[in-house]
Amino acid sequence: MMHRIIFTGAQGTGKTTILNYFQEQGQNVITEVVRNLAKKGVKINKDGDEKGQTKIFKEYEKLLGEIDVKGYISDRGLIDVVAYTVYLCRHGKISEKFVEKQIKALKKFREANPDIIYCYFPIEFPVIGDEVRDVDEEFRAEIDNIIQHLLVDCQIQPIMIRGSVENRINKVARLQNWLLEGMYLYTSDMEPASQIVDDTPDEEVEITEESAEESVE
Repeated sequence: MMHRIIFTGAQGTGKTTILNYFQEQGQNVITEVVRNLAKKGVKINKDGDEKGQTKIFKEYEKLLGEIDVKGYISDRGLIDVVAYTVYLCRHGKISEKFVEKQIKALKKFREANPDIIYCYFPIEFPVIGDEVRDVDEEFRAEIDNIIQHLLVDCQIQPIMIRGSVENRINKVARLQNWLLEGMYLYTSDMEPASQIVDDTPDEEVEITEESAEESVE
């Protein structure tokens, strides 16, 4: 059985580029969820609202919760959805009560799916816009900071994915190999990814409350 891997990170950090590579290799992927909902009129990014965030959350919750022998790689996860919800709350578009409800649902999903591996993509290069992606760097930095805080709050220790496209692909492929060989161990409380060892020191990222604060200074 393949494993479930979720890419998490702010917009424009290269998640989809890496996902597309593995999709071309015939692997099962989850992608374009938000874009497809946006085409149906769901408000996203800075224009998001409670109705839209509910639809996006439920769609990802359904797709990510499925257990299939093929496994999957997803270009986003519930962490990302909630990060945008928190952003919208900070800017007066969503109530705190709604945020609390989504965070509770996020933690419930995390507890029910301890096998899911999270790969965090940090901000390394300027965002490239398109018809959907917002190019506001301050917006992106705030989303990244919220994601880091949520990872800490949910006690998720992600694998750091950074560097060139080739380096990123190799890291994800190496992770998959370790998973298939049973050399990556996880427990019900998702221990840090300390089993991933090679000559590149950035395989995992220690995200703490302090480092999350420092990332926006």
